[in-house]
Amino acid sequence: MVNKMGCSYGIVTREKILNLERAVLSIENSLLNVSNHYSQRLPTWASVVMTILGIMVGALIGSVL
Repeated sequence: MVNKMGCSYGIVTREKILNLERAVLSIENSLLNVSNHYSQRLPTWASVVMTILGIMVGALIGSVL
């Protein structure tokens, strides 16, 4: 199948590249949706409280040892 666009190998290669670009864009969109979904699971105040408690526990363990 040769037409005015070029050889058949070039046409097949171009189709594969376009399919690969679509697949990569689909994966990027999926990753953005996943990260956006998980980014709001824990409120900021809870993260701060857990950090402070972790520091306090680490200090207590450090003072005992």
